[in-house]
Amino acid sequence: MLAHGMLAVFLAIDAAGTMSSEPTPESVPLTSSQDSPAAQGQTPLKFHLDARLGVGMLQVTAADQPVLGGTSLPLALSAGLSLTNAVMAFGEISDNHMLLFDSGTSNGIGASDLYGAGLGLKYYLTPEFFLSAAASIARLQFQGGGYNMDLSRWGTMVRVSAGRQWPVSPTWSLGVAGEYQLGSMQSGGLAKGYLDLPERRYQPSGFSVLMLTSFHQAARHPPGNASGTSVLSTSSDKGLMPFGFYLDARAGLGALWPRVGDGYWITGASVPVALSAGINLTKALIAFGELSDIHMFGPSCNVSDRLFSLDLYGVGLGLKLYLTPRAFFLSGSASLARLHYEGLSFTDGNLSETSHWGVLARIAVGKEWPVSPSWSLGAAGELQLGTMKTSASFYNNNYGSDSYTIKGLSLLGVASFSPPAKRESSGPEPTSPVPPVGYHTHEGSYANVSLGPGWIWLNHRYQNQLYADPDYQLSGRGTQLALSLGYAFAGRFVAFAEVSELQVHAPAGDSEIATLAWYGFGPGLRYYLMPANVFLSASVLVSHLAMDDATPDDSIYGSHRTSQWGATGQISVGKEWWVLRDLGVGMAAELGFGKMGGKDNSLTYTAKTFSLLASVSYN
Repeated sequence: MLAHGMLAVFLAIDAAGTMSSEPTPESVPLTSSQDSPAAQGQTPLKFHLDARLGVGMLQVTAADQPVLGGTSLPLALSAGLSLTNAVMAFGEISDNHMLLFDSGTSNGIGASDLYGAGLGLKYYLTPEFFLSAAASIARLQFQGGGYNMDLSRWGTMVRVSAGRQWPVSPTWSLGVAGEYQLGSMQSGGLAKGYLDLPERRYQPSGFSVLMLTSFHQAARHPPGNASGTSVLSTSSDKGLMPFGFYLDARAGLGALWPRVGDGYWITGASVPVALSAGINLTKALIAFGELSDIHMFGPSCNVSDRLFSLDLYGVGLGLKLYLTPRAFFLSGSASLARLHYEGLSFTDGNLSETSHWGVLARIAVGKEWPVSPSWSLGAAGELQLGTMKTSASFYNNNYGSDSYTIKGLSLLGVASFSPPAKRESSGPEPTSPVPPVGYHTHEGSYANVSLGPGWIWLNHRYQNQLYADPDYQLSGRGTQLALSLGYAFAGRFVAFAEVSELQVHAPAGDSEIATLAWYGFGPGLRYYLMPANVFLSASVLVSHLAMDDATPDDSIYGSHRTSQWGATGQISVGKEWWVLRDLGVGMAAELGFGKMGGKDNSLTYTAKTFSLLASVSYN
């Protein structure tokens, strides 16, 4: 349902036709889009780079029986060469991470990745519309309740996509696409011995809606040719706008070495990701807050037989200093962080460990290249150092220490947004162009996607304990995803319909519950305080709770309990910053309170939620 909603958003954007038909202030310094590669066709034998990120629906079956399914987060990076003005050949690496599981068809599974590497072709039907196809060798891994764990053998995966791009500079384009994935791979059967998984062939399939960024190496222009003038020459010597908004996203590859004393260690490749937002204090100094995660696929350790995954996640504050204007930089941050890993030990049963909160420091040095007056892309090397205490259940703590020592190194790709500082001039200020009608206002069609960490506190009683304490209390941190569609009027009011989901794995309070999920849909109203673009929002959602047991009834299927449909009220406050003519990014804090009736002899469920969300809005 979320994927179909995302597709409707982008179809509405395309139908409006405003993103490509009206100029924006940022496009004024650039050369005309008619001179860009996206308008003239690609130059043969030139470098091409593409990054894709989106949201979709993925399901995996085996022998026509569901194994897992839900909302996924597809990510892919590709690089190649243009063969002709319209055809490109590329190689790619990809990962489809399961973000929110469908508790009714996922059999208690709590973590899953479908990753691969392959080759493909991209064909431009026109300078803007394209078709793309790729074939990859791929692997599926998942972790469920009890011993339900597998890492498949290498198989095949095919993806086909169609989309549209809009040029934002002579060499860069932004776009949207719809993609279908289909694969096949043989199970690997890591959970050997007790409750061994049967041999079977997995068949993953899914549909995704993607946002994409493409770089096309420009052809050389003769000296003095006006079309050779690039935005780089006008923006690379600019500093930052003091007290302007700053946004930064980082992702890459690296290695991580957690260790406890001299006796227990973990090592392996890592995938660090981070999102930060802040304010420019001066033309060269930025203060920011960040959310980060360092993920490891199948790390090695010297105690358990196999670890499935490890995450080192945190939230913190930092500073970034540009040594030269918008180019070389130093960055450092300190975060509250926590380490969590899942695995399988033949001697200790299902292995799951979460540390106490500790400290993680990240130090990076790198360089950025401006691609527009506000956007830059770059690369950086990063060092991670941290420490955090092990949990009380960590083996017997016989390793000479009760704390993890974290060391890591990574190579990162960086994308940053910040309005440039104005040039100092002794002459009169140039006349500002008159913005087009509807520029940076809340009018017409509205769409919003919000994603971030969420917390839930659930109380519940049984019929025979009406006057006793709650029969059990569940709580935990998870991920919330919300999609809103509506209409804005009067420049500041938005009426919308919302679909939202919050899912928590291994909630505290009941060891038998592996997954707790809350779902809701309903109407809402948002009010913007202009021109600050601060908003207040309220919604009333028809809501539902679902819980899955940690120990399945057999090796595939687990028990499933649900509440009746009830109501949840939500209020939120946040702020957005315009990054394009009709596109804003922002942050929000949201509170929720709901009541849902129980089934059988269960009484009312009372749910309280709190979320910190990053959002993207089109209006």
